[in-house]
Amino acid sequence: MGLAATRKLLRLGMHVIIVGNEREEGEAAVKQLDAENSSSGGKIEFVYLDLTSFKSIRAFVHDFKQRRLPLHVLINNAGAMLVPERRTEDGFEFHFGLNYLSHFLLTNLLLDVMKASGKRGREARVVNTASATHYAGVMDMDDLNRRSCYSPTGRTLSRSWPWCCSRITSRSSCRPEASTSR
Repeated sequence: MGLAATRKLLRLGMHVIIVGNEREEGEAAVKQLDAENSSSGGKIEFVYLDLTSFKSIRAFVHDFKQRRLPLHVLINNAGAMLVPERRTEDGFEFHFGLNYLSHFLLTNLLLDVMKASGKRGREARVVNTASATHYAGVMDMDDLNRRSCYSPTGRTLSRSWPWCCSRITSRSSCRPEASTSR
């Protein structure tokens, strides 16, 4: 989904920054997309960002703001699924930290840039990608980090599957009129 969206944005002549924690994969994607869209007028670059680290997110935002680039579209597309139990650098359950908290922090730290980049009738946009797995989960507000029972595959507590719950939180952070259910 990320590559398809990037292709479209490049064809529209936009400057696209893709981020990720796999440098080789990111640079290979940039090379491929740049070759495919060499005549579009769009520009693409890769910037390293570890979305499982609040420190890395804050450093990325700081560096981005230093560049004084406009930000018209932010697409939160990163996600992990079926990861064995582990914690992010900041101590959060991995699915919850990567699939929700990182997008929430990144978006909120960039809102001022987005507001300044938009115009009346041409406002900047945030796009949060997700799947329908939020229907299968139930949030346990007393155990968001899944410390009492963890099952990345859902075998033990299928309705508490961390991926599903991270998708519930992503969906709940969207404005109802801006999200769709299918």
